[in-house]
This record gives sequence, C-alpha cells and structure tokens, in this order.
Amino acid sequence: MNNALRDQIKKNINAIQDRVSLYADKYDHPRPLLLAVSKKQSIEKIHYAHMAGLNEFAESYLQEALEKIRALPEIQCWHFIGQLQSNKLKDIATHFNWVHTLTNTKHAKKLNEYAALHDKVINICIQVNIDKDENKGGIAPDGDALQHLALFVLQHCPALKLRGVMCILEKNESYAHQYQSFCSLNKLKGLVEEACHYKLDTLSMGMSQDLEAAIAAGSSVLRVGSAIFGKRI
Repeated sequence: MNNALRDQIKKNINAIQDRVSLYADKYDHPRPLLLAVSKKQSIEKIHYAHMAGLNEFAESYLQEALEKIRALPEIQCWHFIGQLQSNKLKDIATHFNWVHTLTNTKHAKKLNEYAALHDKVINICIQVNIDKDENKGGIAPDGDALQHLALFVLQHCPALKLRGVMCILEKNESYAHQYQSFCSLNKLKGLVEEACHYKLDTLSMGMSQDLEAAIAAGSSVLRVGSAIFGKRI
C-alpha cells in the first residue's frame, strides 16, 4: 500500500468536501453529490478514494472503465459520462448505473433494450450543449429537441429512469459566465418538467474549476476529477 498516496487522496477529498459544504451553506442550497471522475486515473487511486468514503465514480472511456469495474467489485455505482457510441451501448447498459450523456432517441431505444435484458433500470441525464460550444456534445438549448427526447424516454423506455440534465461548459474562467450558463440549464430543467408533467431531481453540472458557480446555481451532482486524484495518467 502506498500510504503517502492514500493520505494525499484522502486530504484532497476532505478539502473538496469542505469547499462544497462552504458553498452550499453560502448559497443556501443542499449539498450536492461529489461524483469522482476517475477517467485516466489508476485503479490504485480509485481504491484509495473509495477507502476515503467516496462511493460513486464516473468514467468516459468504455474499455478503460471495464478494467476498473472488474478490478474494483466493491464499488457498486458507476456513471458513464463520455460520448455515447452505438457499438458500445450494450456494455454500457450492462455495467453502468447512470448515463449522463444521452442526446438522441436512437441511443435511448438501444439502452432501454439492453437494460431490459438485464432486468435493470439505468438512471439517465440528457446532455445539453448549454453554451452552444462546437467542441462540446449535447442537445441545443433552444428548440423542442430536449423536450422531445425527454418525452420519448418517459413514454417508450421503461428500463430508463429520466433523472435530469447535464452540461459541460465552454472554457471560461469568469464566475459570472459560469453562473449564467448553469442557471440557464436549471431553467431548462424546469421547462422540461412543465412540458412533461414530470419532476426531475438531477442537475449534473460543475467540475473542479467551476464548483462555486455550479453550487450557487443549484447543482445536485458535481463531477470532480483532478481536485481529487491529481494529474491523469
């Protein structure tokens, strides 16, 4: 066991949790889930993070994730946060509890079919390209595409549980910009709820560099990687 590495990761987690609690109190919001983004991190680091009390981990690359899932059976909840590809949906449905990056009905239909084969229900977030950044994935924040996809999941995909919406911001260090974008996603969540007559409970938004703005805007899931694990492999 690498005691120094174990202790550093625990220290990092405690520091992040202190920041999250501080911001949640400051803006009078419930404390969001700290989701550990473990892509490009070693199995050893993930093990130490789990030892330190984290129970939910997120991966973006399927083959890398499968190795970790098999090596760490003690971790029961895995989130997929990478771009979906049709040829990988079967394995994603088999091994993951959450998918944050749904963007179309074709993938929803396939995920539903594969999840049903395993008699499981997958938690789903729809990814929204809130800043209209050509380098980011997700449904456009204007128009009816978001509501259409949400209704499709609710009406035709019983093995998928629609939980909320997700975004990744364009690179911008301005707190005001970050806060405005996150508030826009929160507003879209409300519009989907109104259109679908269905309550959503998840705003998957905020990473290491924009924690405060995300919490201020009502995030319920923070996706944090480098602040927990340090540099990627």
